[in-house]
Amino acid sequence: MWIPAFTLQLLLISSSLMHHHTQGNDPSKPSSSRMATSAIAHIMRITKSELLELRDKCISLSEEDTEGQYQMKKSAFVFSMKEMNVADEPDYQILEKLFIMWDKDNKDSVDTVSSI
Repeated sequence: MWIPAFTLQLLLISSSLMHHHTQGNDPSKPSSSRMATSAIAHIMRITKSELLELRDKCISLSEEDTEGQYQMKKSAFVFSMKEMNVADEPDYQILEKLFIMWDKDNKDSVDTVSSI
């Protein structure tokens, strides 16, 4: 089954977000990431189809930089979330944390192709 990079990264960040706040979730055990992913899946309200729509919206708002790579600014990402009605907590916060994780050089923009 094909899983979009955006969804896969959401699952990965959920594991790291849940690590600090769960009891009995030992990261040295292989089952720990499944436990965290399951916990996030029950918390978030956004559906897979909504995530795919959000991805498409983000791609459409990306701009080409001087090196020919498409970049998405944080403001465009936030605008996309608002356009897709992703204002509910904790969805908004988790997705915003994903953007921060992708923004490795702290320029408030990410490479759209590799991130989303």
